[in-house]
Amino acid sequence: MGIGAYRAAKKKASPEQLVLLLFREVLRRLEGLKTAASNDPAWVKDTHHVRAIVLELNEALDFESSAEISSQLRRIYMWVMAEMVRAGRERDPAILPPVMKVVTELHDAWMAVIERPEEGLKWAS
Repeated sequence: MGIGAYRAAKKKASPEQLVLLLFREVLRRLEGLKTAASNDPAWVKDTHHVRAIVLELNEALDFESSAEISSQLRRIYMWVMAEMVRAGRERDPAILPPVMKVVTELHDAWMAVIERPEEGLKWAS
């Protein structure tokens, strides 16, 4: 997702839908890296893009509404960012599956909140 597409989506989507779009973009870029050769420029471009998305998600955390969940998410996001730095440096696809698993779980949790907000509120309590 380029910046133009993100800005267009931002005007039309709810905050929850934007988070889903960002998680999906992270997963799309990670999936592409799984088969990238070590000399493929995608390692630099896509790991940087994933870090930028995760940084944006991290900066959007709302500690006033839910300090505990925000703290947990911040730890996860920092781990993802560290793994993406390592993946970009080492260009090792073996680093990606655990990151993809965590991002998929976050995506699925957001889907559950959007589809069943009453259950999501129980999870957030």
